[in-house]
Amino acid sequence: MKSAGIISKLPPPPKNKEGWAWTQEVSPDTYRTDIAYPKISIITPTFNQGAFIEQTIRSILLQNYPNLEYIIIDGGSTDGTIEIIKKYEQWISYWTSEKDDGQTHAINKGLKHCTGKIFNWLNSDDWYLPNALKIIAEAFYNHPSINVVCGREYFYHNGNIKLNPLPTSLFKSFEQTLSKTHLNQPTTFFRLKIYQEFIPLREDFHYMFDAEIWLRYLIQHGQNHILKIEQITNYFRLHESSKTQSYQEQFHRERHTLFLALLTNTNIKKSSLDKLKVYLKPHSEEIPHYSINIHQKALEKYIIKEIFMEAFYKNEITFCRSILSEIVFFNINDIKFTMNKFWVCLPIFLIKKLKKWNLKYFIDK
Repeated sequence: MKSAGIISKLPPPPKNKEGWAWTQEVSPDTYRTDIAYPKISIITPTFNQGAFIEQTIRSILLQNYPNLEYIIIDGGSTDGTIEIIKKYEQWISYWTSEKDDGQTHAINKGLKHCTGKIFNWLNSDDWYLPNALKIIAEAFYNHPSINVVCGREYFYHNGNIKLNPLPTSLFKSFEQTLSKTHLNQPTTFFRLKIYQEFIPLREDFHYMFDAEIWLRYLIQHGQNHILKIEQITNYFRLHESSKTQSYQEQFHRERHTLFLALLTNTNIKKSSLDKLKVYLKPHSEEIPHYSINIHQKALEKYIIKEIFMEAFYKNEITFCRSILSEIVFFNINDIKFTMNKFWVCLPIFLIKKLKKWNLKYFIDK
């Protein structure tokens, strides 16, 4: 006989809502009886997302996960969000609604109430697939030395669903992983005690704060304790008011700051950092919209050049070749950077001779 889940106890779904997270649930019998599932803490930061948040809430509760801590931090919504939260409050570990300073501030507030072993947040316009928490918990259980588990996700846009083609980036070279600084946050779960090393999240960041934490984690712990899995855990909703869709300029601004942090924390020589600050000069003021992409390209180009040159002088030719895949994003007519491409194609014996001849002069000038 199947065990009863939570669905019969929850408020009924809105009319015409059927399928997963509305009329379906994960069976409690899905969970193994031979292990103690670790407590998972999930935070949902929200503000005026009444059109979506009920699906988010139900997708978490209907996991029927046996050791869940669910926290909702609302920024003082006025669109019916509070009424939805109250419908489910007996299954919510903690919630509050008050004016805050944005998503990052809300997550920091929620982290003060987290007591679990595994942590992530799920925005109030996204939702989990069935068995998402089971998949993540068992990945941690089966790999006790792992700090982070990264899954895959679907994009959802106007009823269309497709797999996010860019999973969290991990490369053979640690330097290349740093240069990308790319993760899919909703499907990247941390051990809470590790995540707490890097909190609070930067509240002056509103768009790249997840990448900023990711960068600090990589610099502190490297990438040897990260597990990538192919299972898909969530839907990432794209819509007109989502930050990912609407605020690309702000994303670029904060990305500049991340690049500066990257160069500072990887102990690149001071003279290089001084050159970088020339590229970053507009960041200290309001960056005009038309210059965003120009400065971003200049900055990315400079970083990859520095990483390339370090690898080049260590004879790490395989890694040098891998950088070619990134170079295609930059302007072909940049003569100095095109010279750097040239070195990638040289065999090792010729590189050694070029070093002997001290042709580094032509690259640095």
